[in-house]
Amino acid sequence: MTGDIWLIETLGWLRASRGAIEHRSFSQKAASLLAYLALHDQPSHPREEVAAMFWPEATGAAGRHSLRTRLYELRRVLEPKGVEPGSVLHADRDSVSLVPGTWTTDVAQFVAAAAEAEGASGARRVDALRAAVGWYRGELLPGFFNAWVLSERRRLAAQHADLLERLLEALCRDGATTEALAVAHRLIATDPLNEEAHVSLMRLYAAEGRTSAALDQYRAYCAVLQDELGVEPSQAAAAFAEGLRRQTLSASIPDLRVGESRAEPAARPPKTALPTVLTKFVGREDELARLGALLIDGDARLVTIAGPGGIGKTRLATAFAGLAERDAGTTIRSLELTDVIDERFVADALAAATGVAHVSGRDLVDAVAEALAAEARPLIVIDNAERVAGAVAELARRLIDAVPALRVLVTSRQALGIRGEVELRLGPLPVPESWERPADLLRNPCVAMYVDRVRAKRADFELTTSNAAAVARLCSRLEGIPLALELAAVRERVLPAAQLIPRLDKRFEVLVGAQRDVPERHRTLSAAIDWSYEALRPEERRAFARLSVFRGGWSLEEAEAICASPETADMLERLCEVSLVDVHDRAEMRRFRMLETIREFALERVDPRERDELHRHHARIFLKLAELAHVYLIGPEQATWYDRIDAEYDNVRAALDWSIRDGDVVTVVRIFVALYRYWPARSRRREARRWMREALERGSERLPRRLFARGLRYAAELGLAEGDLAEAASYLEHARSLVDPNSDPLTAGFIFSGLGHIAARHDEFDEARELLLRGLTVASGVGNPDLLACLENDLGVLEARQRNYEAALERFSASLANYRTIGDETSVVTLLYNLGYLATILRQYERAEAYLTEAIATSRRLGHALGLASSATFLGLLELRRGRADDAAARCREAVDLCLEAGESHRMILALEGLGLALVDTSPVDALMTLAHSSVLREKADLEPVFEDEELTARTVASLTTSLGKSESLRLIAAGRAASTEQVLSRWKS
Repeated sequence: MTGDIWLIETLGWLRASRGAIEHRSFSQKAASLLAYLALHDQPSHPREEVAAMFWPEATGAAGRHSLRTRLYELRRVLEPKGVEPGSVLHADRDSVSLVPGTWTTDVAQFVAAAAEAEGASGARRVDALRAAVGWYRGELLPGFFNAWVLSERRRLAAQHADLLERLLEALCRDGATTEALAVAHRLIATDPLNEEAHVSLMRLYAAEGRTSAALDQYRAYCAVLQDELGVEPSQAAAAFAEGLRRQTLSASIPDLRVGESRAEPAARPPKTALPTVLTKFVGREDELARLGALLIDGDARLVTIAGPGGIGKTRLATAFAGLAERDAGTTIRSLELTDVIDERFVADALAAATGVAHVSGRDLVDAVAEALAAEARPLIVIDNAERVAGAVAELARRLIDAVPALRVLVTSRQALGIRGEVELRLGPLPVPESWERPADLLRNPCVAMYVDRVRAKRADFELTTSNAAAVARLCSRLEGIPLALELAAVRERVLPAAQLIPRLDKRFEVLVGAQRDVPERHRTLSAAIDWSYEALRPEERRAFARLSVFRGGWSLEEAEAICASPETADMLERLCEVSLVDVHDRAEMRRFRMLETIREFALERVDPRERDELHRHHARIFLKLAELAHVYLIGPEQATWYDRIDAEYDNVRAALDWSIRDGDVVTVVRIFVALYRYWPARSRRREARRWMREALERGSERLPRRLFARGLRYAAELGLAEGDLAEAASYLEHARSLVDPNSDPLTAGFIFSGLGHIAARHDEFDEARELLLRGLTVASGVGNPDLLACLENDLGVLEARQRNYEAALERFSASLANYRTIGDETSVVTLLYNLGYLATILRQYERAEAYLTEAIATSRRLGHALGLASSATFLGLLELRRGRADDAAARCREAVDLCLEAGESHRMILALEGLGLALVDTSPVDALMTLAHSSVLREKADLEPVFEDEELTARTVASLTTSLGKSESLRLIAAGRAASTEQVLSRWKS
């Protein structure tokens, strides 16, 4: 049924589909309007009421105009070319509605299946219940907050929970245990406080003989009750759990220790290994090989695995001990020092571990050394040495000197600092860089560990297309810290990844483990960090707290500025020693950083009385850096300073965010202006525009007149680059009213440049030329090569739009010469690819290739993503003009990937068009679909074609329509227009 009419899905997402056609990319208002019309099925909705509901802040005329715009957007989707207008979406001057019989909704299907279940029995009732819960793919219209959505969302969620309960009851009665388990998990995810669901799940586990899983489920339920309500389970649930415990205790429990269980001869000390870990070893294969190379195959005598709490030091040592134990002749002795807090007792603990008894008058360490010397290849593993590091260092030194064959492996949050020690610094596991398919994600160590630990509690857990992205994001947010992953896995039964992510702002409260077989120090993230913090002196703790204001890292000079102490360097060294701070090099600079988890721990320890001033101090530091960068972001050090700001970008963003919240709009605009060359070079235009808008909204009246004008001018430039002509024009006219051309001719000249550019975009060529020439007169008067270059470029664009390509080439060449003079290589790249494209149009192919090849090389050196993407696109179009379709396709494919990576959606449209043109001979179907899809993107973005390519594209589509046939072509064009970008890309990437 639904294949012939539109299916409008609103549960879990918003999607409209009909047969093979699927559409998701609606604007927010159009999506909300479509959902409202679909879910409020009535013959008509008065236009005035609809406009007032969706645009309450607009006047009557403005609201009606907005409604017309959104109806037009919906009509293009629901009634594409070839479909009679008004056949699906009815709209007259008085009312709007969806035409009955042309559509249905998933909500209607859900309600119908629920109603069928209500009146059915037996297998038919179970099938209807399955169908109903199958239609419920998530809450109604996630991300929408209209009043009517919220009330309907609650009603449908309650109905869904009721249906799950009835389905679970029926499945349990029928003995369908496997399906019942899945439904019980789904019901608990819907309502974590539903005791009946938890008890049902416990009974199902028990029925399968999985008593341990049943008890784990009970503990999870206890934890969620405590977290959410601070209460205990009912007496009935507790009694059932107690019965399971008694059953478990009465069963025989095998010895789970590593190694053989036979008794050792009395004359030989007991063999001791690290405690057994029953979970899979994941993600440290390289470090394991490094330990083997050092301690088994190499000459190292003492290796210390160092790192912060929860990073996996003990787990790595355990895995290595298992490997070493299998090595012929190697004897393992382990020493766990978590509970040893007095250095005087370290030797006693080692003696106990090696089976050496106290003998009056004999040194205990000498006795241990004598016992170890009797072994062919002894290895001592000393775990958690940080509390008694001094005694461990002395002990290790003496034993290594006395026993030539001895190897020592230590785990500690800080190195021992003695001669011959090799430090293996352990960092987080690598996090997933993108949300790939489940099979690909499982190769990532973080994801593999999380899935393995969840399966230890939930054997039925699988990584699927529906949960893979959430799991990948969770692993990324947890920064690859093994302990955090372990604790998150414990919570998965109650808080799956998608629900846990929003709670990570309170990660120290949420990530609390319920395992009873792990040390207390590993039951919470806070406990894992706490020892290192307690080991600090008061002044070091204060420095640690103040350093938490940095985001993404900091330099020594910045630390000195924020800590205001002559001992900052020494304190940083100490923080590195105890693994609270890490040190690394970036952009030829020594930098320091904290894991985000540790930073949050530190931030909680900032004195509340100085928190605001600390953030203001931080903002001042990065305002000063931005204004210093302004001097160097043009000239021979441009690339170096791009890298410098890249390294500090998280701090720059934090300074801007704080200043916005603090109402300090002057600091925001000063940073915005100082980095005006950086924003486009690093594809951060949209973010920069957002800060400028927020600053203007929060207090433009507090801005000095000249600063205000400069901010508006740069904001307009960014808007022009993104095709937002209306906002750019508004900003420029406002700036024009603020600027006196006599006192600030430079800013006035740039304003003329921007206004002339806008006029040219509107095809008002005479006005554009007048404005640009006025600007050129100003530029000649002040002799500023930057302004001259800008205006020559704008005049070149004007000539090109009028098809005066030779004149445009001269203007671009003059602009390029000026930019080369001042050393602005980012702008040089722009002129090079403009020149390359013009030379292509003029069939000067060798000249075009030279320009574009230089643009690509310069872009790579600068790390200029937009320049690289643009140059690759124009090089693809050059190859197309030369008749080299395969080379053109390869270039355009590369350009699309570069645009996606840089977030450059506008340039990607041109790259997609180039790709479509290049595929005409090899894959005409894909070519037509790609061109159709790029045309939709261009319409949505309100982008105009680049120079002559509109005609080329139109001719190509006409040719493909002729060769493929009109009927097939219309089908492919409709499919291309309805497809998502991901679907189109998957066709030619596969």
